Amino acid sequence: MIIKELWLTHFGKFHDFHMELGPSMNIISGGNEAGKSTVYHFIEAMFFGARRLRGRAASSDMYSRFQPWEGKNSYEGTMIFEHQGMTYRLYRNFYKTEVSVTLVCLDTNKVIPLPDGTLENFIENFTEENFENTIGVAQTQSRLSRSFARTLQTQAANMAMTGSSRLRLDSALECLERERRRLRRGSADGELEALGKKETYCRQELEENRQRLEMLDGELEKFSEEDLKRKFESSEKGLESCQMAIGALSEKLSQHAAQAGRNRAPLSPRQPPLGSHGSSTDRPSYGLTSHGHDPRLEKTGSRLPAWLYGVLLVAGILTGVILAGIHEHIPLPALRLFLVLTAFLMVCGLLGFVRGIFEQRRELSGRAFDEERHRSIRESDGEEESHGREAAGLQMELARMEEKKRALEQRHKICLQALEQYRQIRERRAWEQEQYSRISNTLEDVIEEDQRLRDKIREEKKEELCVDTARKILEELAGEIHESFGKPLADRASELMNRITGEERQFIINEKLEMMVDNSQDFVPVSRLSEGALEQLYLAVRLGAAKLLFKDATVPLILDDTFAYYDDQRLRTVLSWFASEYKGQVIVLTCQHRECDILDGLNEDYNYVNLER
Repeated sequence: MIIKELWLTHFGKFHDFHMELGPSMNIISGGNEAGKSTVYHFIEAMFFGARRLRGRAASSDMYSRFQPWEGKNSYEGTMIFEHQGMTYRLYRNFYKTEVSVTLVCLDTNKVIPLPDGTLENFIENFTEENFENTIGVAQTQSRLSRSFARTLQTQAANMAMTGSSRLRLDSALECLERERRRLRRGSADGELEALGKKETYCRQELEENRQRLEMLDGELEKFSEEDLKRKFESSEKGLESCQMAIGALSEKLSQHAAQAGRNRAPLSPRQPPLGSHGSSTDRPSYGLTSHGHDPRLEKTGSRLPAWLYGVLLVAGILTGVILAGIHEHIPLPALRLFLVLTAFLMVCGLLGFVRGIFEQRRELSGRAFDEERHRSIRESDGEEESHGREAAGLQMELARMEEKKRALEQRHKICLQALEQYRQIRERRAWEQEQYSRISNTLEDVIEEDQRLRDKIREEKKEELCVDTARKILEELAGEIHESFGKPLADRASELMNRITGEERQFIINEKLEMMVDNSQDFVPVSRLSEGALEQLYLAVRLGAAKLLFKDATVPLILDDTFAYYDDQRLRTVLSWFASEYKGQVIVLTCQHRECDILDGLNEDYNYVNLER
């Protein structure tokens, strides 16, 4: 691959910036803040897109760092490169709401699909991780990442076992590790323990429920439902008949009371005959006195005897006869007086005599009436006494029936309470039986679920054993494969370092890409080397890894201020090696002119781009 042109339409500080690159050595020069790192990351973003992170990391991700200074709604660029004799145009829009990528073959005008937006399917093993650890050396980032060791192991394993680099050992190990974590995280041991507790709880509840059922059965045996119903019906019928008897007795007592009231009604007083003394109000009221006689039958003693009225009449007659014989000898006033007296005596005697006759007749009539009334009163008093005795008997019978009613009501209440208690016990037992059945069903479900989980755990244990076995085999295979790539990689790095430094050193690289120096006596960690020697060693390892990963494919080598720690002699050796030995394109971004001066001194051709033009 050869990058021919870069169009930084809107990327970082650049706006419509265009540069052309040569097929071999390219020097892109500029001072601090000229945009050298921006060009480096633009090339990386064109290959793999501008990553966007989340959370706090979003403020320092590639997308945020290189957002355009002008026209922030336009965030895009274009790259024209050559690969395997064909020219392609790669366009990307990085803007968050309009992300897109288009690859067009300019020789055929055919659009090349990029399903995942990268060139990995277009150029084998051309991933972002491989780029960052081999051909792309960012400023102060020449060391290889720890995860890159697994990538090299994968490459070597795939090539050794399948002859292809499409299979990924690291992905397989990661997949097995995820599966192992999933199996452990999804283990049913916790569920099984919870089910065990639930089973114990259900069994305890079942036993307690069984004991309660036995206790309720014992209480139910104390009752006889038929006997309770029979006693209840008997008490109900007795109470009903007692209430009817009480009603009948109450009716009889009411009738007796009504009859007694009629018998006690006051009799109409007897009216005296005309001409009698006094009025009807002078007569006493009916009824017997405390001595047993009726005052209505007593005679009144306020009238004059009848014979006295006869004497007065005779005296008047005699006085008249005498006056008739001697009236001639009596003075007229005296005669008048005697005549008036005679007339008065005669009238009083006559009236008294007549009244006496009428009084005697009335007295005879009243006495007959009073005798009849007295007889009626005596008969009424006898009937009242008889009714009283009968009413007393009825009241005694009513009191007895009331007492019987209270006894029957108490018995009826006891029967009701017994029936209610029997009903409650039966309902409680039915509920307990329902709970017993529910708990039994739950226990059966728990036992069934427990068995299912145990089967599942056994299967998971088998799967985990298989995963661990496969992971162990792959790790052992990776260790064995390291021998197939570790020594060649170390030899390649040693050869490059010897050519760069001119010193004979043998480097050792383990399976974690940890490097040591063999000083013929011991293995010395490379951390004891100088910073410049370390930078040269890391560059040599990167080039060796690139040879292993990309094989015969020529890929551009992009170096961002990589030679800061190189002295002039080592820089001359490296640039000479690049110019004569490296078959691919080299892009060096630098803030110095040493590279140009050395290449001019070596009389090597190079393409120069000044970012500060």
